[in-house]
Amino acid sequence: MGWAEQVGNVQDHATRTFGERGVGLVRWKPAAGGEYLVRGIFRAPHIALDGELEAGISETEPRLGVKIEDLPAEPLKDDLVEVPDGGTEYRVIDVQPDGEGMADLILHEVVT
Repeated sequence: MGWAEQVGNVQDHATRTFGERGVGLVRWKPAAGGEYLVRGIFRAPHIALDGELEAGISETEPRLGVKIEDLPAEPLKDDLVEVPDGGTEYRVIDVQPDGEGMADLILHEVVT
């Protein structure tokens, strides 16, 4: 078994195990149109905005980890993602491939 296949197996296992609500399915809506259920790992870690301030300022940076080959099209800025936490919708503001077939979609909550 080659490196790429081993990495793919680990990625598959990770998205099944750590995917959203244990199911791993989120609703992905490409800006070009369509709507798909895709596997992904949603998380919203805190990031420091200014470490110089005594009080410190941080915010969450929602992101969705996806296996690029599982998507029907390349993920792009302005795609929409809906996670099954009550239907929160996010806009993709950046796509960060990891060089191994996965990408983090950096998200911003859509406020209506």
